[in-house]
Amino acid sequence: MNNPGLILNPKRERRLAVSLATEEYIVPAHIDRRPEMLPPSNQGVFPHCAAYAMAGVLEYHNWKWGTYGQIDPLPIYKRAKEIDGLGGGDGTTLEAVLQAAQVLGLMHNLNPDSVREVSSPNDVKQALHRYGVLLAAFAVTDEWSYAQPDGWIPDGGRNVGGHAVCLVGYSTAETPHWYGIQNSWGGQGWRGFNRLTEEQFRDQFQYALCWQPSR
Repeated sequence: MNNPGLILNPKRERRLAVSLATEEYIVPAHIDRRPEMLPPSNQGVFPHCAAYAMAGVLEYHNWKWGTYGQIDPLPIYKRAKEIDGLGGGDGTTLEAVLQAAQVLGLMHNLNPDSVREVSSPNDVKQALHRYGVLLAAFAVTDEWSYAQPDGWIPDGGRNVGGHAVCLVGYSTAETPHWYGIQNSWGGQGWRGFNRLTEEQFRDQFQYALCWQPSR
């Protein structure tokens, strides 16, 4: 199994959830942004998943603005390790790679108050509709290594730690209902994409970050 490498930071600053909007927000029954993603990369045995996920989100937004190209995750990881406050060791946090991408000039500087944290299925659906692909944290099992050719991750397994991915869609129109992610383990699963059932998602999803992109 690839080294997951995400640190689930319990001291992170909780940010306003998107569902706190005052107006009622209706989301589609199906959002699938897999066709809008660049081909997945492979982190190999290195604990760089958060940087790979950050690169994937940046590639998605860049393509939306007309620039198609892969982003090297290694500088993101190196800069994140300098600012994550974890005192060394393997892995880093979602917050650190998001900050690193801004420091490196890979995206515009964000007002910290504009970054949203989502942690419930309803918030995830709303954020995927509003903002596009999400930078997401999961507490994964070893069954992730055995994703099927159609992308489904088997049930069960033992927890092996935090892992960062791009959260790219969901469907309540198909049976079974699912959530879709782009992983950073090469072509594993369906062309590098995996799917989880609603129950798996509730058990393993931790939170995601989203923000309003701009040029």
